[in-house]
Parts: sequence; structure tokens; C-alpha cells
Amino acid sequence: MISPEAKIILFKGKKLKDRTHPIVLQVKVGTNDYRRISLSMSAKDSNWNATDARFRDKNNDHENRELFEYEERANSVLVESIKKMREERLPFDYNRFKNKFLGREFDDGDKPKNLLGFIWWYAEELREKNKIGTLTTFTTLHSVLITHGCNESVMLDDVDVDFLENFEKELVKRVNPHTGELIKKGSVFSYFKNLKSIFNKAIYYRVTKNYPFKNKANPWGYSFAHLKSPRISKSLSDEQIKRFFEFDWKNGTRQQKLAWKVAYFIYHFRGIPIGDAARLTTKDIINNQVMFGRIKTSSKVPNIPINEKRQWIIDLLKASTDGLHLLPILHKGRHDTPQSINNRVNKMKTLVNSGMKEIATIQGIEFDKLSTYVLRHTFSRKVLEKYGIWHLKETLGHKSVNTTQHYATSLSSKELEVTDSVFE
Repeated sequence: MISPEAKIILFKGKKLKDRTHPIVLQVKVGTNDYRRISLSMSAKDSNWNATDARFRDKNNDHENRELFEYEERANSVLVESIKKMREERLPFDYNRFKNKFLGREFDDGDKPKNLLGFIWWYAEELREKNKIGTLTTFTTLHSVLITHGCNESVMLDDVDVDFLENFEKELVKRVNPHTGELIKKGSVFSYFKNLKSIFNKAIYYRVTKNYPFKNKANPWGYSFAHLKSPRISKSLSDEQIKRFFEFDWKNGTRQQKLAWKVAYFIYHFRGIPIGDAARLTTKDIINNQVMFGRIKTSSKVPNIPINEKRQWIIDLLKASTDGLHLLPILHKGRHDTPQSINNRVNKMKTLVNSGMKEIATIQGIEFDKLSTYVLRHTFSRKVLEKYGIWHLKETLGHKSVNTTQHYATSLSSKELEVTDSVFE
């Protein structure tokens, strides 16, 4: 019985589009039988120390720490797997090792098999992971399903095309209690997108094999593409963004001043989402670079060097912060729990978006639903036009390929810094 081995390597058998090689955890499960787990990093051969399995460049210290943590976890899981293999005289289970290494090990028997129960169980999982924003999405779906007749007896296996079509009919009749108007199709589309996500999760966790939505394997499944709202621009034009920042913020109202400063910060920090920006602290500035990960996806974002404009806005905001956070949104000692943080961010986001709309009106900028998210789209458009989709995915810290519609390779910090020229 061969003992499995695991080690981090630069996989030279594959070359990415930026001419780097992927860094992987290579697992030897048998004679000449190797499996590889992607670590979502890559390096050039010249910047890779094969002996230590680390980057040579000191600018990659953060990545080296991540590699050390991967190595520690892999060895820990491997020791446990080998012990079990020898005790039970069973062959090495690579898939179980991989799931445990990636934090995806689960027990099939402890998850509800009914629709409402599984949605609530998944929402509780999100709560434990402090993903409060995503949690709200699924608790809302849970409430909407109950409102339209779904009960605990509806199993995941029972949901079919007829169930989904009836759910759609009920939703499009729904009236917004605040406006008295019918719910827009775009909102209905969102409910179905979230419901589809639930079935993807249920299949992943092996709770059901039923997939009632249309795909290549199920061409007769339910399709909700007709509910999608027409695509509208979410990006300001170059002229509009120029006029927005030409606003005389010093003579604006208190809300307009705050909105302008936060908008300037978000835009010049590569379109960072306000939820991530609000959580940034002075501890995230290392070697004159901002280092952080996305709250929503937990994926690492490329380091953002502190240039002149970024330092200017940090210094400008410093007087109104708690001395720890970079933005005057969260305050240490007052917003310390995930729920209080989420509530505060949402409240301030509304305040900032309202102030941005006031500035747009004053500056003669016609744009429907101006918000901090529009600034992210504006920055993205400029990067996309100038550097392409590969730079954009890495710059924004996207985790899923569906977000930018293409796979992207890891780029070095120096390559990513060229995106900053869009501000010039």
C-alpha cells in the first residue's frame, strides 16, 4: 500500500496566457498517479524557488504566507487520511482528502431535504460564516416562497417545471406595498436566480439530484431568461465622471461632502465595493500598499499601492474617522459584530448614494440610480477598454468566472499597477 504524498509545485506542464505557470498542490496517490489541486496562484519560472516551494520576490511575502498555510493544512489532512487508511486497511480516498483540504467535507444525512428547510439551513450556514448580506438574500427568498403558498411538505425532489411556472405567475401578480405598483420582472428574475443557486447547492451537498431548470442535460427544464430586465448602462461616461469630481465639495452640504469623499476613495481604489472599503483599516496598509480580501467571496484582491491621489484622500478622511478605519463609516467599539457592521454599512451606503445623486443633479449629470456600485462599473469599463478582460478579473478580485465571463490568470503586482493609469 503506497503512502500518498502532497507538495506544492510550480506546474510547468501548463503555461497560462501571461506566460506564467500555475502553482498547485500535487498529490501522489499511486505509482505514476498524480492529482493536482489549483491554489489560484501562478508564477514565472524565474521568480520561483523550487527548493522551498516559494516565490523569490519579497513583494510576494503575502502569497508566501498563504502557501505556508496551504502546506500546513495539506500535511495535517494527509496525516489524518493516512492514519485512517492504515487503520481500516482501505485505499487512499483522494476525493475525501481534496474536500477536506478545501474545507468542503460534509455529511449527507444532516441536511433538510425539503425546499424551505434547505434554504433555511443554508442561510444558517451563511450566518456562521458572517456572510450577512448573502444571508438576507436567501431569508427573503424563504419568506416570499411561504407568502405564495410553499410549505414544509414541498421536497426538493418535488419541485418541477409546473411548480416554478406557478411560482412565477404568483410573483408577477405581487404588488409593492410601498408604491402599490406590480413587482418588476427584474425582481422576479432575482428570486429565480437565487432559487436556482439553492438547487446548485443542494446538488453539491448531495441532498437531491433534481434540477428543474433548463440546461444542456435538461433541455425541457424551466427557463426564466424572459424575466431578465433589458441591459442598461451602469457606467458613467468619461465626461460624466469628470464633471462629478469637479463638484465644489468644500461648499456642499455635510452629506454631499461625505458622498464626494467616499466616492473619490472608492473610484481611486480600483472601484472597491463600499462594504470592503468600510472595513479597511490602517492595519491593511503594509509596505505602502493596501492588502485585503473581498468580504463577499473571500478571494484575495491584488495589492493596491498608495499613490499620491490615494494618500491625499486617506489624509483628508483621517480627521473624521476613529483613527483605525480608513473611511468614516465603521467605528471600533460601536460596530464590532457582523450584524452591526452590516447594518451600519447599509445605512451609510444609502446616505452616500443619496448624496451622490444630489451632486449629479447639481452638476447636470443625467443618470438613473447613481450609486457607489456605478463607480465600480465605471472603473471596470475603463480598465476593460484599455487592458482587456484578463486584467479586469484580477483587478476586481472576482472569484467566479461567471462574473467576468472568462477565466483569468494571476498577474504580478507590477502588471496590475498599469491599470492605475486610467485615473490620469
